[in-house]
Amino acid sequence: MIPSQLPVLGRGHVDTCVPAGREAALWGYFQTLGDSEVLGFDVSLAGRDVPLHSAALGQPSPDIAALSHCTVLPAADRCRFHLNLAVPFESLPEHSVLTVRPRTSSGAALGLRYLHRLTTPRPDDAAIRSVGGGYEAVAQEYLAYMIELAGLPAKARVLEVGCGIGRMALGLSAFLGEASSYVGLDVMPDALAVARATLAARAAGARFSFQHLDVYNGWYNPSGVLRAREVQLASYAADKVDFILMTSLLTHLFPEDMAHYLAQCRAVLAPDGAMLVTSWIMDERTKAATRAGRSAIAFHELDGYWVESESNPEGALAHEEATLLTAIDAAGLRIVHRIPGFWSGSVGLSFQDLLVLAPSA
Repeated sequence: MIPSQLPVLGRGHVDTCVPAGREAALWGYFQTLGDSEVLGFDVSLAGRDVPLHSAALGQPSPDIAALSHCTVLPAADRCRFHLNLAVPFESLPEHSVLTVRPRTSSGAALGLRYLHRLTTPRPDDAAIRSVGGGYEAVAQEYLAYMIELAGLPAKARVLEVGCGIGRMALGLSAFLGEASSYVGLDVMPDALAVARATLAARAAGARFSFQHLDVYNGWYNPSGVLRAREVQLASYAADKVDFILMTSLLTHLFPEDMAHYLAQCRAVLAPDGAMLVTSWIMDERTKAATRAGRSAIAFHELDGYWVESESNPEGALAHEEATLLTAIDAAGLRIVHRIPGFWSGSVGLSFQDLLVLAPSA
């Protein structure tokens, strides 16, 4: 069930969990998006509290302060933490998910997820660069969003449209239970081969499969035989799904294709299902930032949408707010949560804008 109220939002990351004598130690950083002060942390594993032996908060973080997307946040120069857990490192099971939840002066914050002692092989650096970089960190970031912003349960039928090399599937493989299932679709055969090699063979947990969506894309799949408006997602989903993930897909689709994909998602989504979608949304605020040169991508308007490059419009495409909202409504979906990204140079949770969607009826 999608939560009606969001936790205190903030950006952070658990860097590592390592043995510290007979205990386990966590290092990371967290900074709220507003003025809330971080008071402490709670750690849990599979819903059970993990006791802390000690905690050091507000540690110097010049590396975080130097990041362009953190310069707009207060106290970004002192947001690192170091937690010693009062449990042996060996007691934390392999391929598990640790939740590190900040307690703030405004209440409980968005919990950080850490994928502990992963048992799947890691793709090589070239494969990770092919999808924009980031692997474990991206998996951990979006696993938290799926669970806490969109209400993903541990038992679910999941469909990911635009799965790439399986970064999101990596996090899901440690979270979803054995009664769950996951289908990942992508237009890039090479990326799917990486996802299959790293994740599809997992014996435990949810059943994972990856299928080729042979759709033409001038940049990612120029030999594709289908057009985007010909895609029928029911061909890839044997039954209604509980959760649909579409990250950085609308950012490569023309408006008509974007509307078609949203309608197709609604057609296979269960009545009580949820979607997590990312996009670049052009509203008055982000248009002003883009025209002033404050946005991370130098978009310019082209025929009712915005692109970075006219010669490769599908490489990076932003949608007019009105166009996107109309498409969502026409698909039979509604926006439950809308959270701005920091791509436009202002305070935001993730790089792209986040939408949590649900069936409108």
